[in-house]
Amino acid sequence: MSTNKTMEDKNIKLELSRVFDAPRELVFNAWTEAEQFKQWFGAAACGGAVLQSVKLDARVGGRYRLQMRHPDGEFYTTVGTYRAVEPPERLVFTWAFEKDGSGEEFGEVEPCEMLVTLEFRARGKQTELILTHENFASVESRDRHEQGWTRCLNEFGKVVEPENQAAQTEGKYLVGTEFVITREYAAPRDLVWLACTDAKQLAQWWGPRGFTAPVCEWDAQPGNKIFVVMRAPNGTRYPMGGEFLEVDPPGRLVTVTGALDDDGNLKFEFRHVLTLAEQNGKTKLTMRSRLQKVAAPDAGRYLGGFEAGMTQSLERLADLVEDVPLVVERTFEAPVAVVWRAITTKAGLDRWFFELTEFKPEAGFEFQFAVEHEGHHYDHRCRVTEVKPQQKIAFTWRYAGYAGDSLVTMELFAEGGGQTRLKLTHTGLETFPKAPSFARRNFLQGWTHLIGSSLQDFVEYADREIYVTRDFAAPRELVWEALTNPRHVVNWWGPRGFTTTIETMDVRPGGEWRHTMHGPDGVKYPNHSVFQEVVKPERIVYAHGGRRENGPGANFAATWTFESLSAEKTRVTLRMVFPSAAERDFVAKEFGAVEGAQQTFERLGEHLANAQAQNGEMSNSHQNQFALPATH
Repeated sequence: MSTNKTMEDKNIKLELSRVFDAPRELVFNAWTEAEQFKQWFGAAACGGAVLQSVKLDARVGGRYRLQMRHPDGEFYTTVGTYRAVEPPERLVFTWAFEKDGSGEEFGEVEPCEMLVTLEFRARGKQTELILTHENFASVESRDRHEQGWTRCLNEFGKVVEPENQAAQTEGKYLVGTEFVITREYAAPRDLVWLACTDAKQLAQWWGPRGFTAPVCEWDAQPGNKIFVVMRAPNGTRYPMGGEFLEVDPPGRLVTVTGALDDDGNLKFEFRHVLTLAEQNGKTKLTMRSRLQKVAAPDAGRYLGGFEAGMTQSLERLADLVEDVPLVVERTFEAPVAVVWRAITTKAGLDRWFFELTEFKPEAGFEFQFAVEHEGHHYDHRCRVTEVKPQQKIAFTWRYAGYAGDSLVTMELFAEGGGQTRLKLTHTGLETFPKAPSFARRNFLQGWTHLIGSSLQDFVEYADREIYVTRDFAAPRELVWEALTNPRHVVNWWGPRGFTTTIETMDVRPGGEWRHTMHGPDGVKYPNHSVFQEVVKPERIVYAHGGRRENGPGANFAATWTFESLSAEKTRVTLRMVFPSAAERDFVAKEFGAVEGAQQTFERLGEHLANAQAQNGEMSNSHQNQFALPATH
């Protein structure tokens, strides 16, 4: 099994993959048929819990309910709705928890909803299952789910592989068994040959997804020995040995390889014949792997995943050698003018792209930005090369200190119904260093997220949001405390001249916040919010409803984010999204919401300054306005 944990713009995600020695239809059905589902889910998922009941309605829009009971009597009930059901290839469903969970029917659900996507890929007679679980509220929640899913998939294998065949050798992996895998690459044969025979390049793609090859002794000369160490995502190392038998560039490579035991002896031996053929301007790769020897009783645990692992390796090879342009397209529910402003103005780019010092949509204008990723600093240098107002903008894309130069082009096309289609093309990726950081898949993931998530979210809500941001000279933990401790919120909440009385403030998912703002003219403004997401000290999301006493009101979704810029500096952003543009405009005009939010931020800054002047102890000068004691 391989595991990948990521955090993409606060979307905390878990990815697991596992190869089962069973046909794809059988693996898929074990997820959608209740009787089979009961055999592997339950105790494995929750460390000893008893699976009380299972309800599966595996169709788009259908619901499921998994009720489990812990030994201490507490219920743990998961529910969700199927978003996609595509047998036997794909299954997508939401994942949430009931508040009580002890009843026999569907009950009230906690507001934090996650998403699970299952992909079932045929690997010969085997099936590769890729599980993606995303939108976790915290890293801790993700890690707990990783443990549960890992136990589940271990039990799952016992159901779909009833004789645990992947761990056996006798009668299954017979000497003489042959695997044949073919792939076609949009790259010249010489380039593919170099990637298969040069140690530095081979180390970039050898092994299943998520694996690395920190040791790669691969000198492609007849008679030379092979020694490669693959490292799994969990740190486990898998040494491999072998020898080069034939090297005939650029079309044929023959080797023998196998996994090594602790004494350096081969557990088994494969003879691989790799051939490369030019075909219609592309390169066809054929890998024939024949099992010649089995020497260790545990060889089956390696052989069971051989075909899937080699297939994934050859898929990773494509990232290294193919130089076809990267293209990402999305259609937005927004007019061309709105999308154009988003991709050509500093204010727009700061919202969804990266924060820039300055930007002008003029040919020849140069801009730059820096990104820190996994301990590395990437200084991006760009220059605008072409601008066609409302239609097209292009700019170069390179990295200071690294070889290579590329071109990013964004084109806009007006669609019916006020929609806009954006086509992003990134060419020249093959000029960058042949290193994992510059792999094509990383660019694809990055642009897909920026265009398909960040930009889409911005342009489709731009006319019905209020957005305020400010940097505070205070550490993030202190800012978080100022916003979540009701004894301190009363000191700064609301525009100048307002005071606030808090009846309750339960800062947790599902918790309520009831408070009344008192205007300088004596008018009261009662408010009621329900927290939907709380990720300390990074993010708060709540659904808000408020009104003028005996007057009009408004509802919106509020998102607060807290970004640590340094040990003593924090950026706070508030985004309020209204049901419609008209309601947003009404609140801005009737209540002065934009100016009110800015004044509220100013008061927060003053309160933080007071707190630090008092060595971090925030003022309690208005604590009498908090009606109930804090309970968090």
